[in-house]
Amino acid sequence: MQELLDKKKSDILTPEEVIELETIGELDNIFSYINTVIAAQANGHS
Repeated sequence: MQELLDKKKSDILTPEEVIELETIGELDNIFSYINTVIAAQANGHS
């Protein structure tokens, strides 16, 4: 992950690496949402 971010800063990502980094970002958003839902349920909210 850090290698991809470093390459992005240097603007030397390959097209495949761009897709990989975007996919990781999407997964991060999904897991953040899941964690938010779980935390809300644990606190008695639905």
